[in-house]
Amino acid sequence: MKKNILINALSIKMGGGLTYLENLLKELPKVSHPFQIFILLSKENNLSFFSPEIDFIKIKEPGSLIGKFLFNQFGLRKILKKYKIDILFQMANYAMFFCPIKQVILLRQSHFFSKIFLKNIYPLFSFKKKIDLVLRRFLIILSVKIADAVLAPSQAMVDDIKNFVSLPGSKIYVNHYGTYLENFSKSLNPAARANKINLLYTSHYWDHKNFGTLFEAIAILDKSISEEFTVLLTIDSDNSLNKNCATFKIDFDIFSKPEVKKHIKVLGKLSYSQTINIYKEADIFLWPTITEAFGHPLIEAMASSLPIVASDIPINREICDDVALYFEPLSPKDFAEKMKLLIENSELRKTLAEKSSERAKLFDWGNHVRKLFEIFEKI
Repeated sequence: MKKNILINALSIKMGGGLTYLENLLKELPKVSHPFQIFILLSKENNLSFFSPEIDFIKIKEPGSLIGKFLFNQFGLRKILKKYKIDILFQMANYAMFFCPIKQVILLRQSHFFSKIFLKNIYPLFSFKKKIDLVLRRFLIILSVKIADAVLAPSQAMVDDIKNFVSLPGSKIYVNHYGTYLENFSKSLNPAARANKINLLYTSHYWDHKNFGTLFEAIAILDKSISEEFTVLLTIDSDNSLNKNCATFKIDFDIFSKPEVKKHIKVLGKLSYSQTINIYKEADIFLWPTITEAFGHPLIEAMASSLPIVASDIPINREICDDVALYFEPLSPKDFAEKMKLLIENSELRKTLAEKSSERAKLFDWGNHVRKLFEIFEKI
């Protein structure tokens, strides 16, 4: 008799979490397993994926943190009972206390535990946001302690959390995400297009995404090279960054400078298929973020045979190894120097592009899902 697994993806709506969910759903029917899969989603989620082998449960998601906490502790129990669930897979960090069945949590948000984030971004938060972060981190720490298994997408994420809570190795699993190589260009990008270089950063705007350092680096680059270059961004708007972010005012002032803005092309929010095509327009991929649990775009960039300039943080080293150039995360000068090196050196771009293409093959969704089911069977 098959066991029933509920994947709680109620809070998954954007960014890396949505990419993970979409790719997980695509892969689930391809992998042999002894489970019946149920997916819990918000009614507001526009996920178009459908599979007759997966049962989707859609409900109205509570809006507040307290509402979500109460649902996770009480409302979710009714769903577990109704659908006779045997294993609960929590995709959004938080566990159910006194859970009546086996429970696995996926740790996704690294900034709660990142030293560089807590030192440089946290002090900019309002008092309310500081309390919110501390409370959420406290709940994650409790969740880690009570879960039957804890899944992390990277060793870097595990190492950060270990600074706050003791983790028994017997229930911690590092399981890298993957990508679909066939979706991306396998041919190496040309050295340049009409003497103009396109640099790409695929990310929404948020505090830890380090756009301020990128904008300052662009201003330095404007004065230090003769080559024409454009930075392609997938932020929502060219006239307004996310005003809810603590870094908004500082970043927007730099973003608005003529020597910066003339080099930026804002593409807006793109669908997954549109994003895939944008990689084919790029010559260099940029990844300045100061903290990540994983970083799907790095894998996509490598699969697209792109040379990479990334912030020198443990997760980026873990994913890219020697296929990227690294810069000091909060140094616009170092960032600009690394970008300049790649823009002016077509042979180095080609060498890193070849390495990227090979390294991308190490990250496979099939392997991730197979290991996930091994964890479910083990607990």
